[in-house]
Amino acid sequence: MKRLLFLTLCLLFASTMALGDWNVGDGHKMHYPQLPDPNGWGVDNTYPIFLADDWTCSNTGPVKDVHFWGAWQGDLVGTIEYIRLEIFSDDPNGGGPRTRLWHDNFYSDPGTDQMGFKVRKWGEGDQGWYHPGAMMYISHDHVNIWQYNFSIPEGSAFTQEKGKNYWLCIFAEIPDSNVYQFGWKTSISEHHGGDAVWDDPGETNWRTLTDLGGKPLDLAFVITPEPGTVLLLGFGGLAMFRRRRD
Repeated sequence: MKRLLFLTLCLLFASTMALGDWNVGDGHKMHYPQLPDPNGWGVDNTYPIFLADDWTCSNTGPVKDVHFWGAWQGDLVGTIEYIRLEIFSDDPNGGGPRTRLWHDNFYSDPGTDQMGFKVRKWGEGDQGWYHPGAMMYISHDHVNIWQYNFSIPEGSAFTQEKGKNYWLCIFAEIPDSNVYQFGWKTSISEHHGGDAVWDDPGETNWRTLTDLGGKPLDLAFVITPEPGTVLLLGFGGLAMFRRRRD
């Protein structure tokens, strides 16, 4: 019994330590995780380029954890001032996002009243670079894939509804954008819903992202269960041990 209690406490501790990251096999609150293509594209997502892709909610509740995969042109890693996350409703007539429902900025060096994000190296691959505004494709541009992780307080989170479609829109503010270009990774996962789209704030005209052959692209991201779900599992285990003692 003491050994089981010890293992449960270890689980709680490990869960708390790992809340910032997401690994294959972890939970999700969307149709399925759209994993990064190691031989795909890094699509320029440096302001003023907005990128967006859609998901279908699989569990009603707050969107408290968002994860997406990114890359840097030429593997030249610059400084991100902040990453902007936005959630849009789905246009029932097709074509992409419709109405912005939520947004917030996440800083690499957050102040006391700001939210931050975490980043870790995810993997490598022979990847190209795609700038949708200039329709520029560069093969064999970079190898490193990075995972960006966002935890959102419940009071600031958007509440999604099961069965509804939403769009995640992202852009990164880079102080030295004339030297460093940040991108959102394309996904290797099976196509879901609408095609990924791009826009800039001066046009508000969402356009489909396509590869060199004209095939629509999807972007790599996952919406996950809130950390409390993991902790509740651990507390549930403690309750079971207590019942056994009684």
